[in-house]
Amino acid sequence: MLSPATTGLLLEDVWPTLFFGEETVAEIARKAKTLPWAQAAVTTMRQEAEGVIAQPPQLPVEAA
Repeated sequence: MLSPATTGLLLEDVWPTLFFGEETVAEIARKAKTLPWAQAAVTTMRQEAEGVIAQPPQLPVEAA
């Protein structure tokens, strides 16, 4: 999780949707406070999430 070796958008084409358990959030927050690359990753994830939230929901596309 939060690897500095990954490139590109963090949440691009992710399926199934990523969910963090309550126990993981504390560790993510700890890393984001102490590691610059983790803070950058969290900032990117928030920006990406805000962009998605601002759009109307995507409906599944099914074959006719």
